Amino acid sequence: MAYKSIFYLFVLLFINQLTYSKEISKPKGGIKQKVLSIKEWNPPSSLSTHFGHGTWARNEPIFNFNLNLGYVRYFMKNDADSAADFNTRFSYIIELKPLDFISFLTSGSPYAIYMEDNEWLRNITFIFTNKIYSSTQFISDELRWYFDFIYNAIAINAAIVPNSFTQPSALSRFYPSNRRSSIGLSDHFHLYRDSKIALGIKMFFEMTLPKGTEQVVRVASNAKANLLNSSDLSYAAMGGFYFRRKVNNIDMNAQVLYQRIQGNYDDEVIAFGENTLKAKYTISVNDQIFAHLLYYYVSWFNENIDEKFNSHTFNIGSEIKGFGDQLQWLGAGFDFFYQRMDQSFIFKGSNDRGDLNAYIFLVSANFYPLAFHSKNHRLKVSLIYGQFKYDWQAVRSNQTVNFKEDGWNYSVMLKVNYSF
Repeated sequence: MAYKSIFYLFVLLFINQLTYSKEISKPKGGIKQKVLSIKEWNPPSSLSTHFGHGTWARNEPIFNFNLNLGYVRYFMKNDADSAADFNTRFSYIIELKPLDFISFLTSGSPYAIYMEDNEWLRNITFIFTNKIYSSTQFISDELRWYFDFIYNAIAINAAIVPNSFTQPSALSRFYPSNRRSSIGLSDHFHLYRDSKIALGIKMFFEMTLPKGTEQVVRVASNAKANLLNSSDLSYAAMGGFYFRRKVNNIDMNAQVLYQRIQGNYDDEVIAFGENTLKAKYTISVNDQIFAHLLYYYVSWFNENIDEKFNSHTFNIGSEIKGFGDQLQWLGAGFDFFYQRMDQSFIFKGSNDRGDLNAYIFLVSANFYPLAFHSKNHRLKVSLIYGQFKYDWQAVRSNQTVNFKEDGWNYSVMLKVNYSF
């Protein structure tokens, strides 16, 4: 009987070792130092909009909606150019994190611990969308308002008109629409992290899934009369790294992202390529004083008709959120932008060119009505006013027709963002 008891004891110890093969280290002295990490790869649930008025034209409202259900995220945005001749459907993105969901269901088990230790596997996300827009939004999300803001004040289409596009809105000329459906895969993980420093990598890949041959637009200037069947694929790939360092009450963040889009689009069945680069550095003190430095570059080309477009955007700005201890619901900001855009278009003997330089000074008043709210809700209302000093020049159809204008222009915008 003694031998059987010893045998059963060893079996129980062996099973126990299998079940709890990895022991979570206990904090020393009752205090555990928090490991610094970088999160928010998927934005939280939010609803945001912006609209404004300026010297040149009034901007239509833009709505963006993100619904984060923890392991399934549904993203939508309205296509402001509803009058376009093609692809006016409502954009959507559905994201699935199946392995993370399994880890949640098996919380406390060895499998969940294994998933936590292998975040690259836990963070694999599958994307289904009707546009190549998933990776694009991570680069352009914080700048969408700015491109619409500048178009309120400058009749930019008189100088810079991508001949492949008919849509007049700001972001659409940088990121054209694609086919009916796309599938993608994303991942992110930390290379290193401790209580003060975190370094990680982001990756994204998407490709279209055409349903046989689709009817697409061949010549954007007359879409309804120039349709063509095509089953070509398009793809988008994005990669980058992010860095964070925290020392006492100072928090520093850096991010560099690069995206490449290649393929044929609804706008015109052509060999089309696009490169986007964003580099940003931010620093905050006591989560109250913020400063940032940003560079944003977009370049696309149309090989069939030798069309090229480049845009360089530089931004430096700062914000104070809350004054003293009693005015945490109030904030103020200042930004300076410099943007240079140039385009060339050579087709059937024409040699069209366009150049634009803009100097933009912005001031903003920000309100946080829920600053005293105890739950994880945030409402930010911003009133932004800008003055523009710009010049442009355009040459059309070899007729040496020049458009040039100098002067100060204004733009006003209201931004509302609610997240929870």
